[in-house]
Order: sequence, then structure tokens, then C-alpha cells
Amino acid sequence: MTFCKHGRCILLTGAMGFIAGCGDTASHGGFSDPSVTSGPSSVSILELNATDGTVTTTNGTLDGDGNRIAAGVLKGSIDAPLTTVSGPDGLRVSIHEGSTDYVRFFDAESVDGELVRGVIGFPTPSGSPPRHLSTWTGSSEVRVHAEKEVIFDLKGDVRVIADLDSLTFDTDLINLEGQHFKSDGTEEYVTDVGTLSIDGYYHGSHEPGDLKARMDSDVIFTAGELSPYADVKMSMMQYGPGGEEMGGAILIDNYIYPNSKVFALRISGRFVATEQPSVPGGTAPVP
Repeated sequence: MTFCKHGRCILLTGAMGFIAGCGDTASHGGFSDPSVTSGPSSVSILELNATDGTVTTTNGTLDGDGNRIAAGVLKGSIDAPLTTVSGPDGLRVSIHEGSTDYVRFFDAESVDGELVRGVIGFPTPSGSPPRHLSTWTGSSEVRVHAEKEVIFDLKGDVRVIADLDSLTFDTDLINLEGQHFKSDGTEEYVTDVGTLSIDGYYHGSHEPGDLKARMDSDVIFTAGELSPYADVKMSMMQYGPGGEEMGGAILIDNYIYPNSKVFALRISGRFVATEQPSVPGGTAPVP
């Protein structure tokens, strides 16, 4: 997981953690007002590759004047509205419109059909006011994969509660619904799929167990719930001049047995969210 505290970013997975600096950001209007984006500006992307089973955090630059971007898989020319990237070897990237100003979903597809999804945004610069206990709410997307085929394509909401003093967090992807692609070639729209919850902490020991995931769903799992041996990878980062927005990428391999190298299902997810006003108890209403 990655989030910023006093201008520093922390990335956690289920087995490791490290600290990396957050980039400074030039004057810009974010995605909501690209006309005032003058480059170069720092951008950070969270790449989610469900084929390789990886979640990668990459920093780069976006030149609003020269209409160029270089950040991880996003390399090439970018249009003035900041919605489409055209790169080498037939790479084409769509940056989706949304309710957030500084972080958005993206889908990147190369000419050979390889697909990388994730989030892209303007990271919170060093020296921004520190957060303590805060809540962010927004949109989420979840896909469930079986033998590299997508069998569920879901959308919903997200709520993140993060304490940047104790470096703990709770993330809930809720109200999930969408398409179920069946083995007989038919599909159906499913609702009330279940809630995917992830919580964790950074304790500095770089040991497994930093992240825990839970999901009760008779719709997805034969056993009715996520396995206790599931392996979780997650990156999360604050975006915007004051850290008012957040984006995240999640990948879970649902191992049925301990120390197994074969998983029954792979779950990939992403979210973007906006900080909510503080209320008693430090939480915000569920969207």
C-alpha cells in the first residue's frame, strides 16, 4: 500500500514495505481543468496487471505544453483534454472522466492485446499539510479472473479510512454489481455481490501479514468467502495539491491451501476517492 505522510509515500504489499519520496507538482488544474495545466508536472500511476499478477507504482512527468507523457506504461503523446494517450507499437490509453479532479482510472492496451489498468494522477507534493484520521469516498471497479478469463466485471463505491499517524487503514469496496460471464457463454447482471474489505498497517518488519482481505460472497465463491490464505497486493496514494483525493490498486490471489502456488481465482480492483469533511468519530457516511 502507498500513502503519503509529511511528504513521504509508503508502499505496502502483503510481504514487503518501503518508503519513497512523493514528487513535487507544477502548476496545473488537474483533469477537471486541463486548460491551465502547464508542464512539466509530476504524475504518479498505479499499474494493475492481472495477467502478470503485479501492482506497480511509477512516477513520471506530463508536459501539458508539449502534449507528452512518460510514466510507466503511459508513454507517448497525450491529447489536450488529457483523456487519450497514443504511444509506440500501437499503444493506446484511455483516461476516463470521473468525479475526481486529480486522479482518474486508465485502461492501456497494446497492439498485441495486453491490457494494463490502473489509476493516474497528480501526486500530493512534499510539504503538504499532514493528514491524521481521514475518510475518503468514491468509485470502485472489481474484476474476478479464472484462468486468465474475466468472469465478473463489477462497479461500485469505496470508503477508505486512514490514520496517517499510526499508518493503519481500512478500505471497503461496496455496492458491487455488474456482469457475470458464465462458462456456457451466456452472461447475466448480478447485484448484491458482496463487500471486499482490506485493512492493514506498516510495522517496519517487512513481513507477511501487513494486509488482510475479507469478502463474503455466495455469488463469487463456491465456499461463500475469500480464502484465509489469499495473497494481497495493494498500492494507495494521495493526489491533489492538499492530498484531498486518493487512488488505489488491488490484486488478490485466492489460494485455497497454505503455501500453495495455485490459486482458484484472481481478483483485481481499483478505486478513486475524495476526502470527506470530518465528522464525530472520524468517519463519513457510506456512499
